[in-house]
Amino acid sequence: EGRLFAQGIDGLQAIDAYNGTLLWHFEQPGILDAYNADHLAGTAVTGGNMCIAEGSVFLRNKDRCFRLDAATGKVKQTYVAPKQQDETSGTWGYIACEDGILFGSLSNSNHVVRHAYLRADGHMKQQFSESTVFFAIDVDSGKLLWRRNARESIRNNSIAIGDGKVFLIDRELALDDLLSRARARR
Repeated sequence: EGRLFAQGIDGLQAIDAYNGTLLWHFEQPGILDAYNADHLAGTAVTGGNMCIAEGSVFLRNKDRCFRLDAATGKVKQTYVAPKQQDETSGTWGYIACEDGILFGSLSNSNHVVRHAYLRADGHMKQQFSESTVFFAIDVDSGKLLWRRNARESIRNNSIAIGDGKVFLIDRELALDDLLSRARARR
């Protein structure tokens, strides 16, 4: 519908795709801090933190997901991530929306992946590639429809949704991914 959505370190904005005019800006301080470094992981490992559906932009940040009106940037609804299995607050991981259902996962914040450039490791502490729970929320009511606790671990970039089905891989954590197992630089 002629809008380009672009994220910056501190927010999301909509730009007129035809003439480049800024249409709106939604402030979210530090939302992309974890991606502001010299590394190779990023959204290829974690998945994106926004999706677009039904005239809305859904933007996840920590334990919240904001439903913004795509035309105005006004918050239409705010969803809180369900609790982890141990009843602690969850950090939103995967995000997608299809057919009036908002899909998400709860990140495993203990599983921080390593990457090729060790000097960027400090930024990686907020890039989570694995999840402990997968869930579905009704977009209009905000009601949790269902949740699935991982038997082992759900890799965020292994989730696919379509034709009324969800596909995901639930498998052992890849311990060799862990930053704590990276070789020390000399």
